[in-house]
Amino acid sequence: HLYIFAGVAFLILLLACINFINLVTARSAVREKEVGLRKVVGADRRQLVVQFLGEALLLSALAFLFSLPLAQLLLPVFNVLSGKQMTFDLAGEPGFVALLAAMMVVVGVLAGAYPAFVVSRFRPVSIFSKGRADGASTRPSTLRRALVVAQFVVSTIFLSSTLVMRLQMDYVKNKDLGYDKEHLVVLPIYFEGVRAKADLLKAEIVRSPLVVNASATAYLPSKRNYRQNVWWEGLPKDAQNVYIDWIPADVDFVRTLGLEVTAGRDFSADRPGDRGGAYVLNEAASRLTGVKNPVGLPFKIVDPGTVIGVVKDFNFQSLHQEIQPVALYVYPDAFSYLLVRVRPGDVAAAVDFLGRTWRQTVPDVPFTYSFFDEDFDPVYRNETLLATTFNAVTGLALLVACLGLFGLASFTAMRRGKEIGIRKVLGASVGGITALLSREFLGLVLLANVFAWPIAYFPLAAWLRKFAFRTSLGVWIFAAAGLLSLAVALLAVSYQSVKAALANPVDTLRYE
Repeated sequence: HLYIFAGVAFLILLLACINFINLVTARSAVREKEVGLRKVVGADRRQLVVQFLGEALLLSALAFLFSLPLAQLLLPVFNVLSGKQMTFDLAGEPGFVALLAAMMVVVGVLAGAYPAFVVSRFRPVSIFSKGRADGASTRPSTLRRALVVAQFVVSTIFLSSTLVMRLQMDYVKNKDLGYDKEHLVVLPIYFEGVRAKADLLKAEIVRSPLVVNASATAYLPSKRNYRQNVWWEGLPKDAQNVYIDWIPADVDFVRTLGLEVTAGRDFSADRPGDRGGAYVLNEAASRLTGVKNPVGLPFKIVDPGTVIGVVKDFNFQSLHQEIQPVALYVYPDAFSYLLVRVRPGDVAAAVDFLGRTWRQTVPDVPFTYSFFDEDFDPVYRNETLLATTFNAVTGLALLVACLGLFGLASFTAMRRGKEIGIRKVLGASVGGITALLSREFLGLVLLANVFAWPIAYFPLAAWLRKFAFRTSLGVWIFAAAGLLSLAVALLAVSYQSVKAALANPVDTLRYE
């Protein structure tokens, strides 16, 4: 993720450099006479290059100075987002300051080099020649078009990435896991002296009308599960080291989680043989045995026993993984957590009751609890961090790109002022002129989308492949990203276009 964030920061900086190059080269016609006069009075090209590079470096230095307090201000926000405790101590890190200063110089040179060499090569004879229009051609250069396209390629990639990541994280949060993870309170019972009283604690808890059911288990989604060699009757003799996941759980586990029994039966407290001699398999484990209905099949993981039932497959692990074969087995020695399903509607009262019951039963151990669905948060922490960061990055990238587009639209409207005045005199409408000025920029944004979509598709498809269960990467996602980028670009351009279209032609043609 550090490499991803560094790459994102570089791309944002690149967008700002593109803006600077675009705006300086667009305004180069305004500075032609200045360059011509300087050359007439003796300035050579090297001096002009130094002047324009100096202007770029000055802007880069000012931006650098403003960025330091902003970084200091935003660091606590990023610390909360990332779960880290990073500091920003410039006084204690001279090497880091030197690196930032070097970056400032490199950015200034990269942004200012091309405009400096372009503007400095203007020839005084061509600038002051009689009959020359005031300024260069109103047609934007191929380079400027390419840079606008590049800006919106990057912005659209960020926008597509944000949409895909948000959809996937929503999918993860809302997917049916095969059981109900809501309203489950987790009580840790692995403390010394607590596990021995787990049965008593559970019995006291389930007496309350605030509690639906409770079950002890050894495993939570964010914790490592048990994996062990397995045997069943009919396992080929040449099959060696066949492993399966298993969850130590008590007889109420299936009912507490709301697992669906598809064959056989659930554990029962009224059957003593279920405690240490019975296995309940999920459908994946049932398929692994190769038996159509494994109920009654001799089976062994910890102790020899029999399969008494099959439950529907459930995601008890991260959605990064396919559903693995799992067996449930009553094994009190491994219990570490008590899962308590409380009635919806008054969760606070239920938690308060659990705290009182805990303190009465095991007064020497502090009461702690969590909610079962919260245990999934660490599993997807990296993806959540990435998605949240891309939200902010996308907004910043679009803002930077639109600032450049706004500046170019403003300058284009200024340079085409006389053309717009003549068109209005000849009867052009405000809408027609607005469409004329906006069309070219929106065409460039559309072209950027054509390039951005395939570029974004492959890394996003690779990111989604990290999930065994994932949302589809449909064409509509890229179409939506394209429409959003077009809408934002239209907002950036339309203000200047409408302003130019509403201008009085008398003001632009009074000297003609």
